[in-house]
Amino acid sequence: MKIAMANDHAGTALKNEIKAYLKNEGIAMEIVKTWLATEPLMDEKYRRRVKKVEEINNQYCVPVK
Repeated sequence: MKIAMANDHAGTALKNEIKAYLKNEGIAMEIVKTWLATEPLMDEKYRRRVKKVEEINNQYCVPVK
């Protein structure tokens, strides 16, 4: 599995620490398995949060071609 990570110049040390942790824990796979197997929360407050993220995404992000 590959996980893309990015940072600015000030975040390189932290990114490398997280990368080492993921490799040592053997995690990324367990976290991804749990995430994929978990049903989404559908209460109103969670739908509102998702809508906020979608609105921010639509306003500030452009599709990658």
